[in-house]
Amino acid sequence: MIHGYVLMTSGGTPLWFRFFRNMSDDEKEKYELFSSAIAAVFSLINETLGDDVKEVITNNHRLFLVRSGDIILLVVADKKTKAPTDEFSKFVNRIASRIDPEIPIEELFVQSIIDALAEFEIRIEELNTIEKLSHI
Repeated sequence: MIHGYVLMTSGGTPLWFRFFRNMSDDEKEKYELFSSAIAAVFSLINETLGDDVKEVITNNHRLFLVRSGDIILLVVADKKTKAPTDEFSKFVNRIASRIDPEIPIEELFVQSIIDALAEFEIRIEELNTIEKLSHI
């Protein structure tokens, strides 16, 4: 099951969070810090190895990472989730293509991508429903 996602800049600035469960303010704050850490690791590995991180696997979770230009998508899921990474890539490419280098990313960002966010969230909810039904 996909728990949520974070859309951030390559510098680690969170642009949009969406989690499919209730979160405390403390948890949300931790994800903001987590965004910075993930972006730093992503950048370090890219600069050192010339490669991008695609997944981080913990005991209970999988973190899917997709980058396009200055935008990074982090998707948090259960460890056993088989996520459609091709859809993640399409989403990030669509978002990155709407970035105007003349305007700071944070300014009016959400308004310019609100339709893409809505479609992506509907797709994640569909995937979560399919996964729940497959366990019945």
